[in-house]
Amino acid sequence: MSGAAATGSNHGTWRRGLALSLGLALCVPALVGCAGRHKTIRYDREQLARSLDDPESESAVLLGDFTLEKVIDGDTLRVVGINETLRLLAIDTEETFKSEKARRAYEEGWETYLTKAQIDRGGKPVKIPTPLGEEAKKWAVEFFKGVRTVRLERDSPDEIRGRYNRLLT
Repeated sequence: MSGAAATGSNHGTWRRGLALSLGLALCVPALVGCAGRHKTIRYDREQLARSLDDPESESAVLLGDFTLEKVIDGDTLRVVGINETLRLLAIDTEETFKSEKARRAYEEGWETYLTKAQIDRGGKPVKIPTPLGEEAKKWAVEFFKGVRTVRLERDSPDEIRGRYNRLLT
């Protein structure tokens, strides 16, 4: 890789990181509740489905305050009380490596990695793990460090699940 290409790549990474940072910073008021002030709601799947299906219910938009369990990646969380992953709206980050095999494939070079992924998907658009996805996850972990409670809201009672079947919040 030439020095010019490496510099351009780092500049793009920096700009994406800044955009991610600003996007997440703008979402804080909607996501972060006051820790300890609200009791965590425990839903089972049927209760959650009923509350989400009723567009007249306040819970159709405001799901409540939940204990943050884990940051899955840069745009996905898991909370106590909902046994599904939650997709943070208005944030889209690269995917993280889920296996050493994927990480090693990336190390063969970007063009080879992308070409193989496209072949594996039959030429369809691919969403593949990248180092930027790892950086986005690190940033999200740091962003939510010390946060114990998050308030989950949705933009619309009509949009419950996203493309990968995650609950939209």
